[in-house]
Amino acid sequence: MYRDLSDYGIIGNLHTVALVSSDGSIDYCSLPHIDSATVFAGLLDDKKGGFFSIQPTGDFESNHKYIDKTNLLSCSFETKSGQSELVDLMPVSVKDPSEIKAHLIHRCLKVISGYMDFTLCLSARPEYAKEIPHIEKAGNTFRIILRDNIFTLLLKLKEYKVKKQSKGDIEIHFKLKKKEQAHFDFIYGGKQENDVAFCPFDETKRFWLNWIGHSKVGQKSLKTEYDGMIIRSLLALKLLFFAPTGSMAAAATTSLPEVVGSERNWDYRFSWLRDASFALEVLYIYGHHAEALSYEQWLYRTFKQSGSNNLQIMYSIEGNSKLTEKELTHLKGYKSSKPVRIGNLAYTQNQWDIYGEIMDIALHLSDYSGRVEESLWPFYKQVCNLAIRNWQ
Repeated sequence: MYRDLSDYGIIGNLHTVALVSSDGSIDYCSLPHIDSATVFAGLLDDKKGGFFSIQPTGDFESNHKYIDKTNLLSCSFETKSGQSELVDLMPVSVKDPSEIKAHLIHRCLKVISGYMDFTLCLSARPEYAKEIPHIEKAGNTFRIILRDNIFTLLLKLKEYKVKKQSKGDIEIHFKLKKKEQAHFDFIYGGKQENDVAFCPFDETKRFWLNWIGHSKVGQKSLKTEYDGMIIRSLLALKLLFFAPTGSMAAAATTSLPEVVGSERNWDYRFSWLRDASFALEVLYIYGHHAEALSYEQWLYRTFKQSGSNNLQIMYSIEGNSKLTEKELTHLKGYKSSKPVRIGNLAYTQNQWDIYGEIMDIALHLSDYSGRVEESLWPFYKQVCNLAIRNWQ
């Protein structure tokens, strides 16, 4: 079953993201990075793509919302027997978001009133669902293995019944009563049997509150009736940052169609200079200057790495210049919108506005600090010389 795109919320850790539906299903996620192969891609093929759902067993009503001023999602369930809340997040380090102990999705489930029966369904499909992985169980740990790829489902749950463990699928049934909780970690990589799922809720919430608190809208120095929308937009833009390098992806996903049923489905998980400059301008206006500086430094390193003879319109988030495009013919696409693509041939295009957009970021940075960063001055000079040489 395909859901409307408006039905999804997004979580992330400044390395990658996941899309979560309003009824508790993770239908898109690439691990460990935003441009890595998907492990859940039910959004691109509802039969083969893979998903990770936690839902009440039987009939229920649900809706979700972001926890205020954060990128944590709260999904509420209601059945005849009770009410519960599922919180989804990806842990972010308050000290250094570029460093991470483990790439994981954490899911916190608690019953608020009454009791509730739940079903957990996990269909992990690494490598864009090209093959079905093997599953091994040890204690409260499930290992999902596809050659060198290992993923782990770690449960902090007293009692449960395994209803299915075959053909790459896991199905678990369990019951919780009022005030009881369960925690689930889906981890990129292997974990030992004696590891215990911990709850990184407080630290992750603190990270996002601290970040938005440094913005002008967070400090109320720019107060409008649209503050809620502005804060949500800033948080969404921040999720597209790739902390290890300082770059920024143009989108969180690949191959979502411009029009359902059309062939205009592209992979946008790369850094377009134009898109990044517009996003950075918005962040700059609202007081987030560090992102612009880190992006310019990343771009300078990437420019030098590629030989400094040309400036592409886009690069990978790691700074690679060649983004070979391929079609994944085994996936049918969002609502049957083929083809599903990875890579993007647009990296070979010439678009002359990029020189001005880089200098626009430089202007914002100089306006903020009153000077141009000395290490970046040679780069800006080279950009201007490239524009002079190439403008015709």
